[in-house]
Amino acid sequence: MKIAIITAMEKESLPLCQRLGQVVGDELNAGVHTRIFVYRNNYIYLVTCGIGEILAASATQYIIDRYKIDYIVNFGYVGSLSKEYNAGDLLIVDKVVHHQYDLSGLDNVSRGQYEGRSSVFFELTQSTRDNINHFLNNPLRVVTVASGDEFIARRESKEFLNSNYGAGVCDMELAGIVITALRNGIHVASIKIVSDCADENAANDYYALVKQGFSSAESLFTNILEKLYA
Repeated sequence: MKIAIITAMEKESLPLCQRLGQVVGDELNAGVHTRIFVYRNNYIYLVTCGIGEILAASATQYIIDRYKIDYIVNFGYVGSLSKEYNAGDLLIVDKVVHHQYDLSGLDNVSRGQYEGRSSVFFELTQSTRDNINHFLNNPLRVVTVASGDEFIARRESKEFLNSNYGAGVCDMELAGIVITALRNGIHVASIKIVSDCADENAANDYYALVKQGFSSAESLFTNILEKLYA
């Protein structure tokens, strides 16, 4: 089986490298850095796509075409849009909205609603999400992501995304990854770690969490790989 793990930044990829073992391939093509591992008889492609929806979408299409991927798992940081979620929390995603996609001025549809679709949300693969939580002693809470090309660091923006979409967290890549995966018929899952509260202190909180590290998340992630793709 061929599994792609997509992260936005090297600071998210590097800790996972140490958990996955020896690198058997290391490629940099089309601006996409891919490290290749053999883990429990599966090929793991650890991909650093870069920050933002366009880089995430193009990297996702590239690895699907280049390596004929079976599953995609996204892993990365998110900002919290709700008091329910705090820094360090691990979450699993059920659906994502691309909140900056807006045809409302043209077709009188909701912001985030793509042409030909009745909903603003793109659903991740439910069977994969359910299988992940089935194997965990403490199942991850399920969350909706608002995704767009903006680091949310204003309370006004945070409250809009939460009230308008019911989103619990926000990021800058997941919409691009999920939409591309679904267009290719690829199963996709996403595990997120909350880094900040998406308010005026977001930048400081984010860098503090990155400096602290997320060893519990790394351990859980490799445990998921062992159980889910054994």
